[in-house]
Amino acid sequence: MGQMPGAMSAAGSVRCQRAFKPGIEDHSLTAFDGRIRKSRYIKKGCPQWVPISLPFGTGLTSLLRSWRLFGLLALLISIVNGFVLATIDLTSRRGAEQIVVLSVRYALPLFFIVFTASSLATLWPTRLTRWLLLHRRYLGLSFAFAMGWHFSFVAYYLITFRPQLSPRGVEADVVGLAFLVAMTLTSFRPVARHLSRTNWRRLHKGGIYAIWLLILYIYQGGARSQGDSYHLTLVALLAGAWLLRMLAWMRVRRSRQSVTRVVPASGS
Repeated sequence: MGQMPGAMSAAGSVRCQRAFKPGIEDHSLTAFDGRIRKSRYIKKGCPQWVPISLPFGTGLTSLLRSWRLFGLLALLISIVNGFVLATIDLTSRRGAEQIVVLSVRYALPLFFIVFTASSLATLWPTRLTRWLLLHRRYLGLSFAFAMGWHFSFVAYYLITFRPQLSPRGVEADVVGLAFLVAMTLTSFRPVARHLSRTNWRRLHKGGIYAIWLLILYIYQGGARSQGDSYHLTLVALLAGAWLLRMLAWMRVRRSRQSVTRVVPASGS
């Protein structure tokens, strides 16, 4: 029996997900759409949008989705910061410095996920990596929420203890904060619709690299001054994350070049 136009069985959906080739798909996730867009070069008969779910139970999968995921991560971040606040003496300068440093450490895992989500889905297209890419917006907003805690601790530290600041360090922090605020605001449709898709992509790509450079600048300074394994490990992880993005970019570029060569030949 023939299948009605537009209809698709569960088996067909699985086949289409398997046809989701790395490097061909458009991995851009924006406030305009929260789904992975499929290229016109993917095999015919597949839907333009492919839903991605985690290989967990239905209940857990629905919990770890969109704003529920953000709410869960925001709650977890708040609990961790609240616990640290209860165990640190904020009336002392050392305690305030400690909470400033720790609040960044708790946010870093989210940054690494957001920074590498597209690359991981391109290089290793599994259900988990596609799920990370699909929910990158909410993971990014969770990172911004965690950094909100951090900047509130920084403000408390500056107002209470009035330390002498390095002008270069202040400039770097202001640039990073400006990009973080701009990226957060343009993650919502009412603000994002005032930007073209091209400008939106430029802002978010430039912003994520600006934050990456800021984190690298801070931790390579710590690695040079202290030489401890923690700072050295983070510098290595940041370099590795950048390398992942470069490898993914090279694969996408090669795939596009091969498609460009194949399409004219098939149409001739």
